[in-house]
Amino acid sequence: EADEEERKDLFKVIVFLENGPWLVKRAVPKKPVLIGRKVTMHSYHEPGKYLEVVLDVASSRADQMACAMVIGALRKVTLVYSVLIEAREEEELPENLLVTAMARAWDPSRASSPVER
Repeated sequence: EADEEERKDLFKVIVFLENGPWLVKRAVPKKPVLIGRKVTMHSYHEPGKYLEVVLDVASSRADQMACAMVIGALRKVTLVYSVLIEAREEEELPENLLVTAMARAWDPSRASSPVER
């Protein structure tokens, strides 16, 4: 049971760009990343019920530029990613994946998201 600040140091993301433009491949990290240390992250947790993680991947000007580059190339990219909780103690090993997904030739114009009201 970690609070929101502690969870920022626990969520690890592993990204693999299977194919895509050279510049985008250079922008994708080669090693697992503790995502809460790299982008603005908020998490909401009710034990036994749900865990929600919200990432603001465009909170700074540099992040916005990187996102624009990636969004522009999404139709040419095959991206595989996994999310897991980082093990901090020996008894927490091996780490288990929470989710793994792949996006191939994704069209951002067809995406939708919930609207805040």
